[in-house]
Amino acid sequence: GINSNDYGDWAAAATYRKGFSDRFTGEVHVEMQARQKAAGFSGLFLVPQAGLFNATLAASQSQDGKGKLAALGFERQSQGLSFALRSQWTSRGFAQFGSDASLPPPARQFSASAGYATKSMGSFGLSYLRQNLQDQSSIGITGASYSVSLQRYGTLTVSLIGTSGADSSTQLGMIWTMPLGPNQGVSVARNQSRSNTQGNTQDMVTTYQKSTPAGVGSGYQLEVHDSGDTRGGYSYQNNVGSYSLDAASSGGESALRASVRGGVTLLGGQTYFSRWVDDSFGVARVAGFPNVRVYADNQLVGLTNAAGDAILPRLRPYESNRIRIDARDLPLNAQVDGLSLEAVPYFRSGVLAEFPVRPAFGALFKVMLDNGQPLPAGSTVELRGSQTRFPVAHDGEVYVTGLAARNQLVARWKGQACDFDLTFEPGNDPLPDLGQFICKGITP
Repeated sequence: GINSNDYGDWAAAATYRKGFSDRFTGEVHVEMQARQKAAGFSGLFLVPQAGLFNATLAASQSQDGKGKLAALGFERQSQGLSFALRSQWTSRGFAQFGSDASLPPPARQFSASAGYATKSMGSFGLSYLRQNLQDQSSIGITGASYSVSLQRYGTLTVSLIGTSGADSSTQLGMIWTMPLGPNQGVSVARNQSRSNTQGNTQDMVTTYQKSTPAGVGSGYQLEVHDSGDTRGGYSYQNNVGSYSLDAASSGGESALRASVRGGVTLLGGQTYFSRWVDDSFGVARVAGFPNVRVYADNQLVGLTNAAGDAILPRLRPYESNRIRIDARDLPLNAQVDGLSLEAVPYFRSGVLAEFPVRPAFGALFKVMLDNGQPLPAGSTVELRGSQTRFPVAHDGEVYVTGLAARNQLVARWKGQACDFDLTFEPGNDPLPDLGQFICKGITP
């Protein structure tokens, strides 16, 4: 980050993962750098009514020599009791992305966790981690937590963490959060720790925030510590970018930061300016209808532009994303065949969600017979060559959609039929009245 575009040595990684059956999934992973390479494979096996077993074997070669890694684990998740166990063995020379040559990996690492959720008394959690280091004393970390809902007064969470080894410490934490309305809430957190090397410390922070909505809108956050340190931020996003302004004061020093982020996507031969895109995305198309509200998973994400398109910057890959539009934003002359779609994009790729909405090209008019009487109520009128029939109301009035510039129509009732010609010119009137037409050529 000091010199622009200077990132050091090259690196490459590849992963292939495949589900061979409903119970077994395999994965192969390879990493390569100029002076280091590693490869390994993993397997996950599901035992119904029991849980998920997993195993990993890997090997590496670097300037420090060759190394190996092996791991075994088991986990079970249920509505009540959930737990997980994992044990890992690593030789001294094993190296992978992010490894520090001066800190050899732990010779052995064991972790265990368990959680129990009740219906009315909250949730309990326990965890344990132990590392047997290569050249140093072992480290053990034990944790316990409890979380309970206070109904309209929010949620309370208490945690206790103890560390054993050369640097032993105990940390007690408590956080209370309470929602104050849509996307906003307040929280108070207090942490107190005791260490044999750093002494005793404590900190309490109060935070008030409003989250930025999924669509166009703003959010803010104010954080105050009992030490006097403060931090505040404001963010705003629209359909083409995100903007933020942050300020902080600590230890007599102040800082100010502003940022602007945006994205450019290419989909279906069209280029779109949007908010930052770092996952799958999509475009909702309501062709020819601007300012239509678009929702993704019931979250308002934007409005269609003049062409009827709205960018969807955040979609879950390989999952069904429910996209819908608001019918109240469509004009009366729109013919709607569907208001919701399911979009399933690939990872880091785009998908077009095109809604079956089009101009109705409809009009109201009266149909009269040769004898001067209106076409009987209950009759039907259809465009010649079309299977759609439109019912006739009192006084021969009928509303027909799908009209072209020149049209031939047929009226039918009680075994009789007649036809007439109609010209139509689309306009801004959602319910144009074309007047009166004479239906000639009655056939029995």
